[in-house]
Amino acid sequence: AALKDETRGALHALRLAVADPFGGLDDSVSFEVVRSLRERVRALTVSVRGAARAVAEVLDDDVQMAFIYLKKVHFAPELYEQDPNFRSQHEEVELLFESYLNALSSLQAALETVEYSIDSSERFVAQRLSSQRNGLLRLDVTFTVITAAISLCSFITGVFGMNLSSGVEELFEPWPFVGVTVLLVTVIAGTAAVMTYAPQVVYSARLIGRARRKQLHVDEILPRMMASFRTNGGSLGNAGFASLLGSGKPQQ
Repeated sequence: AALKDETRGALHALRLAVADPFGGLDDSVSFEVVRSLRERVRALTVSVRGAARAVAEVLDDDVQMAFIYLKKVHFAPELYEQDPNFRSQHEEVELLFESYLNALSSLQAALETVEYSIDSSERFVAQRLSSQRNGLLRLDVTFTVITAAISLCSFITGVFGMNLSSGVEELFEPWPFVGVTVLLVTVIAGTAAVMTYAPQVVYSARLIGRARRKQLHVDEILPRMMASFRTNGGSLGNAGFASLLGSGKPQQ
């Protein structure tokens, strides 16, 4: 009963700490909480296995099960020495211990389920932290590129803004100022757009490439399989598999 209560407590603590792994994961969940739950579940698993081993040893020994009838042993101890068949009359005790063993097996299965849930939650937390870290790195790279673009435009603006007369500013008055301003805004907006949408475009292109490769692979393998199937009389066999993995021509 104590092991059962401990198992239920561990499962309840896991549910409260992790909640829904795909939507309700609390930000306060850390690896320390998951590790503490794992250690608790492992300790309970060791206890359950020890208890199950002890019950199994009692079930394997008829003498121990016979001596569990304490009242009979107390009032008629000579029966255990004179009547050998009396030691095998322990059906009630055997049924009782078998029920205990089944309950312990159920507890062990429940603990294994809890441990699997903890492993899944730990992996999900790690993936979520990795995703957040990648997002921060992406934001850092984005700001770095935008800063570099602004610095370049500031350099161009500074060249035209110096108190040095080169004659260029008088040729196309006032278009140089307008051109530099438009160039600055265009470079900044283009850099921001590229840094925002480029990862999505690359990811979509990779998915399309994988889908095309898989489709080509299926289109190449299926004719070979059908040809080998017809050639070998309705069975692929070793020759059929060799033709699939080889040049694509079924062996005659």
